[in-house]
Amino acid sequence: MTRSTWKPDILNATLLKTCLINKKQKIKTPLYLMDKASIIYPLFRQKIIYVYTGRRYIPLRISANQIGHKFGEFIYTRLYRMKKKKGKKIRKK
Repeated sequence: MTRSTWKPDILNATLLKTCLINKKQKIKTPLYLMDKASIIYPLFRQKIIYVYTGRRYIPLRISANQIGHKFGEFIYTRLYRMKKKKGKKIRKK
C-alpha cells in the first residue's frame, strides 16, 4: 500500500543537514541513518550511507536507480543461512 498523496515525503532532517554541510565543505564523512523509511533524494547520489538494521550499520552506496525509493528497500535485516547438505555414506564391502 502506498503513502497518501497529501502527506509529505519522509526525510530525516539531520541526514539532509549533514549531507549539505559535507557537500559545501567538500568533506567525505560517513553518514549514519537509523530511519529506513526515509526517501532517497538525488542529493545522496554516489554517497555511502550507513543504515541501521537494529543490530548493526550496513553500508549502502546510492546509485541513480535507487533515487525515489526508501532506504529500507535495499537493506536486508534477516540473515539467510544455507542448509548443509549431508554427504553420501560410503559402504565398505
